[in-house]
Amino acid sequence: MTQKKASPALQLVRLVYTEGQKATGHSWTRLNQALYQAAKVAIEGGLLFNQDDFTTFHTDTRASYWIGAHPDGLYAAACKAGNESACRAYEHHYGFAPYELDGRRVFVGHDFAWNGERVTCTSISEKRLVACLYELEGVAARYERKILHRYSITPEQMNAERKKREAITADDKMQTAQKAAENYARGHNISDIALRCSIRDVICLLRDDEQKQLNDIITRRFKKSDNPTLLDLLTIAHRWKSEFRAISIIADNLEAQMLLGGQDAST
Repeated sequence: MTQKKASPALQLVRLVYTEGQKATGHSWTRLNQALYQAAKVAIEGGLLFNQDDFTTFHTDTRASYWIGAHPDGLYAAACKAGNESACRAYEHHYGFAPYELDGRRVFVGHDFAWNGERVTCTSISEKRLVACLYELEGVAARYERKILHRYSITPEQMNAERKKREAITADDKMQTAQKAAENYARGHNISDIALRCSIRDVICLLRDDEQKQLNDIITRRFKKSDNPTLLDLLTIAHRWKSEFRAISIIADNLEAQMLLGGQDAST
């Protein structure tokens, strides 16, 4: 069986482990510090990690000495840098699925809103994430402050909160897009009658290629509505910019054909 190629991140750490201190006197303290910094440079420099790299760090480079019992700093560095491969490698070795909120992974030291309070993550495990609200006491270090609330958050609770926030965000984006669509319609003199018109009622006014394109958009974007209007279609155009050009052309053509044919959108 072909051996899997070592990732760039693993190659860097191995290089420091095997070649380090050949030009200086030996010191385990300095070597361990250098190995930790090599792993951090690999993370922040955007080097790719294989999924089992943190496991290999432990088996091949004595990582229990240079990562230590509390390796949260490397995970925080990976999350902050957006190095997805490093995040996955860390999560794989330490045995937990990512806790995600507001489009970001939560890591030790990360502040986020929870239960109406601004809390700080203090630990992460497979079964729970612990986050604390601290008493404000000037510039005192966080660990010296009094803990006002401590939350033990399960993966299920985090996922439920994430979905709730995503739904709220999606609704806000759709409301903003509808306002933009209404402004677009006014700017292009599209009548209120046309805006209220059911797309399916007037799709026959378009050319065959436009009908196919419009049907594809309806299938892709209108999973919750069986009878979208022209305003709904323009809202989609402003919500997903990739659809804007095609939809704006179709909307203009529909308006023109309706005017020529005297289509009554109220029927």
